[in-house]
Amino acid sequence: MSIQDTQLASLSLGGIGLHPPAARAYLVNVAETIQQVLLPALQGHAHKNASDCMETVLQLAAALQAPDDARDALAAIGTGDLRTQALAEGRAFEAANERAIALMTSVRAAAAPLTRGVDAARVQAYLRAQTRGGAELRVISAVPLPGGRSKQTILVSIEHARDLPNELVFRQDWAAAVTGTSVAMEFEVLRRVHAAGIRVPPPLLIESGSEALGAPFIVVGRLQGRALGDLFEPPSAQPVRELAEQLGRIHALPVSEFEGLPGIVERSYTTAQLRDDLAKFRASIEKLASPLPALARFALDWLEQTVAQVHSPRTLVHGDCGWHNNLVDGEHLSAVLDWEMAHLGSPALDLGWMKSAAEKAVPWTEFMAIYHAAGGPQVDAFSVDWYSIYTKLWFMNLMLQARAAVAGGVLHDIDYTVVCAHYAPALMAHLSRALQQALAHER
Repeated sequence: MSIQDTQLASLSLGGIGLHPPAARAYLVNVAETIQQVLLPALQGHAHKNASDCMETVLQLAAALQAPDDARDALAAIGTGDLRTQALAEGRAFEAANERAIALMTSVRAAAAPLTRGVDAARVQAYLRAQTRGGAELRVISAVPLPGGRSKQTILVSIEHARDLPNELVFRQDWAAAVTGTSVAMEFEVLRRVHAAGIRVPPPLLIESGSEALGAPFIVVGRLQGRALGDLFEPPSAQPVRELAEQLGRIHALPVSEFEGLPGIVERSYTTAQLRDDLAKFRASIEKLASPLPALARFALDWLEQTVAQVHSPRTLVHGDCGWHNNLVDGEHLSAVLDWEMAHLGSPALDLGWMKSAAEKAVPWTEFMAIYHAAGGPQVDAFSVDWYSIYTKLWFMNLMLQARAAVAGGVLHDIDYTVVCAHYAPALMAHLSRALQQALAHER
């Protein structure tokens, strides 16, 4: 592959670098998901088609792996007479075919289930042991929900409980997550924002140990709706307007209500804190992104050069309010979910993180008018632009860590594979837009 071809491929992959080990791991994860999830549920022609898809994906994955014997054989092609070239080329084809067969055999023979799952019997035993559950409680179903990539989310339907709703959501720590956060700190924040009338699920139970289900978890009541948008795409205009109102109310809550809560600290707020964050982002991104895109390099430089100009009030911050963390019922926002990144800091971080997505549905002036009418503080426009770039680089850092874990075989999880392969181009596009807006508004 030429340098130009590599650069073009890098752009098509979102500018985070053409990385064959990661691409191979993505394909293997897709094949594993077909093998473990789709094939057991299919029969006849559909089963055969899915099996053929899996083999095709693994053939492509094997083609991205080039061991020494294949490279040596390929190196001989082009030297010597036709006989020598033909035999060298033949050995390369043999090696490639053997790799593909070995990879298909290993995936088909793998008996290990996917890394996420739930034991309904253990869930029932836990709930029965709770005062609000009782010995008559029965679990009807326990189903892992999509999303929640840094945590495991489980929808549990029950009956005959003493004092619990019939539908519960378990949100549980997951050891392979790259965020390094725990659900234990979310419970008290949820309790307080719920009491303040913010649209969040009602917190019901917390288990900070690992004995009951293998990792800490919280239990909340289920609210109607689903995540209709994704990380960068809003569902429609009305939920965006309602999120503006909810963010205004969140940022207007008294900071004193949250100071001192376990896990709720001030971060990404002062100039010193932000400089430290940027140094960590640069070290990680430069290590994991190869080649480092010029867009990311310039964005890091610009943030470092302008960080002293960032000023904003200090509030409770959600920390990750993209549309993947918002529940929509019909045309209305029903809940702001996943408070694992909550902290005390700049409201411009929440505003900047979702600005480029919100603008696809609602003019930013309208969004901010709703935000202020709900009690949201005055936030400097430059700071919103600055944090809009900052949050994209924060996410790039997490995504590259996930890519390294997938490529290294540490993480076998289709949710993370989708994040790495699907969101990379969108991330770079939104980073470009945020940077252009900031430069246009630059002081």
